[in-house]
Amino acid sequence: MWWCLVGTALADVGPESRWVGNESLVAGIHADGSLVNPDIEIGIRWDPDGPEGPIPLGGDMIQVGYQWESWSWSYTADGEDETVVNLGPHDDSDVLMEWSDPTISAAVHGIRGTADTDALSVETSLAVPSTGDLIFIDMTFTATSSVSDLWVARTFDPDQDYWATGSYSTENQSGDGYALGAGAYDDRTLVLAGLMAGGDLGVGGVCDWCTTPAEIVEEAGESSSGDDQPGVAIYVGSLSPGASARVRFVYAMGIGVEETIRTVFGVITSDDLDGDGASSDEDCNDWDSTIYPGAPELADGIDNDCDDDIDEDSVASDDDGDGYTELEGDCDDGDPEVYPGADPTSGVTNADCDGVADTGWWADWDTGDAPDTGDTSDTGETPDTGDPNPDTAEPEGQEDTGQDPDTGEATDPSDEKESNAGCGCTAKPSTHAVPSGLALLLFGLVRRRESTHRGGQS
Repeated sequence: MWWCLVGTALADVGPESRWVGNESLVAGIHADGSLVNPDIEIGIRWDPDGPEGPIPLGGDMIQVGYQWESWSWSYTADGEDETVVNLGPHDDSDVLMEWSDPTISAAVHGIRGTADTDALSVETSLAVPSTGDLIFIDMTFTATSSVSDLWVARTFDPDQDYWATGSYSTENQSGDGYALGAGAYDDRTLVLAGLMAGGDLGVGGVCDWCTTPAEIVEEAGESSSGDDQPGVAIYVGSLSPGASARVRFVYAMGIGVEETIRTVFGVITSDDLDGDGASSDEDCNDWDSTIYPGAPELADGIDNDCDDDIDEDSVASDDDGDGYTELEGDCDDGDPEVYPGADPTSGVTNADCDGVADTGWWADWDTGDAPDTGDTSDTGETPDTGDPNPDTAEPEGQEDTGQDPDTGEATDPSDEKESNAGCGCTAKPSTHAVPSGLALLLFGLVRRRESTHRGGQS
């Protein structure tokens, strides 16, 4: 759900880093979590018409006048009187948070903080999407002792007309779950909405310098034209030790009251701030669109696919366990016998990843043939010459008659019998085949000798 908070290591982040924003919106953050950062003089600044438009970015919506946006909570613990905690720089806050380094991605600019008190601890995350003039504030309260009647509230002092008219007055109104201040000069509107996890809306009210939940509830549904403060209070109820509750506040900026109200209620239950298609109850980081279940794992030291493993199956991991990653030169991180400096191995063309094909006695293993001896092919068979009878070689144009390649003479069975009869023995076949090239050479020498002999007799 939208209230999923991601655990993060906290650090001592200075005021120069305590802000969130996009190209048209920026919000400063006080050490106590309110949306004013006096150290860098930023409250909520919004430039709806861009840098070339007439409305300046410096036309703060809450910074001028008596600068403040604050939040507070009230509760009863262990039967004692009600405790009220106000937070805001004008109240000299005594509860300061420890803040993490900001998260800046293509989708969201966010920051997280945490604080502990006697009865409650609170985790806060503030995020501005890269598109949309919105500020999401998710807060988780965890009881360290039994508490009851827990309320949480936020209040702001809108002054968006001051840059043009010098007036601190705005058109203010409130209703179920929201409160707003609209400029009379150009209809710039700032709406605050609040929602309890589970769907219960907060109580909106408008009052003069009100800051506590009780003061806002007392003025529920009020409206005014003047220098007043809109606010929203959310009822949480009772918490036993160790139990937690979550609330969400959203600020929306827009031109026109009705349009901006529709905007804020259209996003307040959003469970996918980074737009990656994964809801925040399954997304392990809803502020980064490269992180979601099933995402490609990148070599960035982050669990991109939310499986609790980091950088696996990326160029930075040694997936085959051979001691080398792809970044370190492993050209096949799925084969443990392939890595820089590896010995040649059967079935592998380039085991040592040097870009040069391995050569040597093992090369014949790649095809499964027997090692080449230089005499015959790797199969052990005489190369095919294309002759129908590879044991003989006939002169070009002469048919293969089966003649004996040793003599080059044509014979037939009767001649062979007569010859054998004269010598009283049986002819035995040669145990060595005469290579075809040698047979041709012998045939040529015989023909030449016969020619010479005939010439001598003539």
